[in-house]
Amino acid sequence: MKMKTLAVALVTLLLAVAALGQATNSPSFSLNFNVLSGPGGVGTDIAGTYAVSANFLVRQDTLIFPGVAGNFFGAGLQYSLPQVCGLLANTNLNCEKFQPYVTGSAGVTRVPDDGVFVNHIGVMGGFGANYDPTGTGKFSVNLIDFHLARLPGMTSGLTPIVSLGVSLGWGTNGAAMAQNEVRRQKRLAKERKRMEKLQKAAATQS
Repeated sequence: MKMKTLAVALVTLLLAVAALGQATNSPSFSLNFNVLSGPGGVGTDIAGTYAVSANFLVRQDTLIFPGVAGNFFGAGLQYSLPQVCGLLANTNLNCEKFQPYVTGSAGVTRVPDDGVFVNHIGVMGGFGANYDPTGTGKFSVNLIDFHLARLPGMTSGLTPIVSLGVSLGWGTNGAAMAQNEVRRQKRLAKERKRMEKLQKAAATQS
């Protein structure tokens, strides 16, 4: 009888814990500092994003490649993909703290040619993922940011660029927060149904 009571209490506790908390904050503005591997070796990317809707962000990148004395100044869009809760369902990781995305931009490369800087049109597109360890939206780790870039004057053809770094966030993207909360409530509803089944099964055990 004690085991039956303990099992029911445990399942009830799990249901209560699942209902706590709120969706991770999505900042309206972020400033990113990344170290990257690109033309001429190691470079840096100082980027900024501004949320214009729940999923779309305006993005600006300043890529600096000391090895070739070249820069890329690009502007474009970043699109937030659905959270990866299905893939992380059987782990201890909180899927709401991960944000995968795709991005594309166009701009100007600035490279030296016989002592004079020359401008070219450059483009790049790719994908990445951020992880917010605190869930506040104020600090995130850019786990990966991968791009294929066309940077005339620095390289020929398409060049892979891989980077990682940190992001500082300000403000709140209310539309994204509302969307994330709806998704969260749907996940909680499914979890409650699963827990209720376990609770009924535990209550029937002697």
